[in-house]
Amino acid sequence: MDLIRIALLRSLATLGRGKILWEMFWPLLAAGLVWIAALALAWEPLTAWLAGWFDASPEGAQAGMLAMAGFFALKVLLVLGVLFARSWVASHPPKDDPGDYGDGGL
Repeated sequence: MDLIRIALLRSLATLGRGKILWEMFWPLLAAGLVWIAALALAWEPLTAWLAGWFDASPEGAQAGMLAMAGFFALKVLLVLGVLFARSWVASHPPKDDPGDYGDGGL
């Protein structure tokens, strides 16, 4: 259990570095801005289509669309954040790293 605690503390110390946090969150911010722009441009046609398809009021369609867009955007943002952070961390090992990972944890 002590090894797990040590590994967790080391990983939190690594995440505490400013550059790693920036590399994790800039894709989230960029994708969020893209989603906001796309929804702002296509809001009326999408809500009209959704209200007509489900025989709902426009307000109900808007609420449903906001919920669906929020859940989908959250999934996309999390996946992008993991992919970009993983690629950056893999290409920038620490300076004091011995470099012997064996099979890479796979």
